[in-house]
Amino acid sequence: MTRAKAYQKRQAKARQRRRINARERLERDRRQAQQAAKVLEQALHDLGLPDDLVVEIEGRLRSQHKGFDHGVGHPLLLLGDAKAFNY
Repeated sequence: MTRAKAYQKRQAKARQRRRINARERLERDRRQAQQAAKVLEQALHDLGLPDDLVVEIEGRLRSQHKGFDHGVGHPLLLLGDAKAFNY
């Protein structure tokens, strides 16, 4: 195999490795986000907050994720005193 072919083959394999690693990172991040959402929802229910507050916070989190700002600095500030959350 000539040097040029070997170089091209190594580069192609490296690109494929990066693509696979990126896909695995994305899948891992999605799993972690889903788990965090479940934990947050369970914590809000455990606190005895009304269900419509959970829906409101979820909507604001989705809006922030899409890049929209509705004048909310942090969604947890809706829950009350920020000092309770060590901010």
